[in-house]
Amino acid sequence: MNRSKPLHGALARGRVEAVEGGKSAPASEAAVRPRVLIADDHPLMLRSLRSLMERARLDVVAEAADGAAAVRLAIQERPDIALLDLVMPSGGGLEATRRILHACPGTRVVILSGFVGAEEVAESQRAGAAEFIPKTASPREIIATLRALHARAEPLATSFERRVEDGSGAPDAWGLSRREREVLRMVAQGYTSGGAAAILGVSSRTVESHRQQVMNKLGIHSVAGLTRFAIARGLG
Repeated sequence: MNRSKPLHGALARGRVEAVEGGKSAPASEAAVRPRVLIADDHPLMLRSLRSLMERARLDVVAEAADGAAAVRLAIQERPDIALLDLVMPSGGGLEATRRILHACPGTRVVILSGFVGAEEVAESQRAGAAEFIPKTASPREIIATLRALHARAEPLATSFERRVEDGSGAPDAWGLSRREREVLRMVAQGYTSGGAAAILGVSSRTVESHRQQVMNKLGIHSVAGLTRFAIARGLG
């Protein structure tokens, strides 16, 4: 099945206008150039992230499409920052975070996620991530966060503490569990039950059960309708 997914609005804009209308970063901002590893399991998202980093004059030293590759490349390249998608094949962002920090204590890990529920934020923090950024964040916010993190300054309105204070880490508004939200995201990306099961480490029947639970909770009666729902909310 075709797993092509539309880019999230903010990152899609970032391909053209990485920071303030597509202008190059000022010389003062380019003076400190963080070395960044980016990891996402979809080629279009990787290209979007690379474009965003390059136009903002950050050095992309490696790209990975799964958790295991992210760990291997982090050990090889020793980046300043590893920007990891939360849900990827071969371990995912959380397992990659733990392994990268163990092998590369000088690397700061940032989790990038389509979900901003309390569980995702808390699990990322427990894994050792320095930051958690939603995929709906603006290109300017993403770049400002990475630069501030590299400079050891306080990131702009994306710290774990601020997410708790402003409520953006609140429980899922649809009443979905963390696993149900993962399955919903994979439905939006076009994964088959078998493909999602392989990534999540569960059986196809378990994935199908979660998917049905999600449909019941949302009052949606078809997989196509569930896919449209998820994509419309930036989960694809």
